[in-house]
Amino acid sequence: MIAAVITRTGEILYSALNHVAEQEAGDIEPQGTALGTDYEAFGTPPTPTAGIPIVGISADHLAWIEKLGANYIGFTNPFDHPVNIDPDAVTVAEWYKDAHIARIEIPWQDFSDGGRHKEFFELVLTFQRDTRLYLGVYAETQPRGIRRFAWKGLVFDPQLPVRVPLRLAGTHLRLRLVMVVFNQGRAMLKDLRIGWNPGGTS
Repeated sequence: MIAAVITRTGEILYSALNHVAEQEAGDIEPQGTALGTDYEAFGTPPTPTAGIPIVGISADHLAWIEKLGANYIGFTNPFDHPVNIDPDAVTVAEWYKDAHIARIEIPWQDFSDGGRHKEFFELVLTFQRDTRLYLGVYAETQPRGIRRFAWKGLVFDPQLPVRVPLRLAGTHLRLRLVMVVFNQGRAMLKDLRIGWNPGGTS
């Protein structure tokens, strides 16, 4: 079976259901399966498959662009929503073929005590075993508006949870995960945990 969706920009995205939902044990790749060259980063724009975008990221991993035909969407600030963008606004250092930009937003959290300062020390992510994606994590705290960015790069067949140091403090935290996901590659986040310690009250 094939699942299809139409995005706000009019793109039609499709995938086999066994690539976006739980799989039977027999459908999961054996451990040690090679990544495959289609999932590697390119230094120049790759030739896309008809109807499927390519994704470009700047060298500092803060600006992202998705190209489908003559249309470009993206952002130069990771906390902005994707919009139609001038391709000249992003100096692309890495290109990914047959891929999309995916984002997961965790809105402001006070961890049930908005008046207490906290030390946010890590983000722990657990992915499905045969996941293929590239990951950037962007975090911000209140009340001072301090932001931190971590580029984890390739997440592929992780045996252990992916740990991302945050090194932030504040009363509230928000996170944005921005990912390159592939049209033919599976990407499933199974669990997300935020490690923190309580501090003093404001």
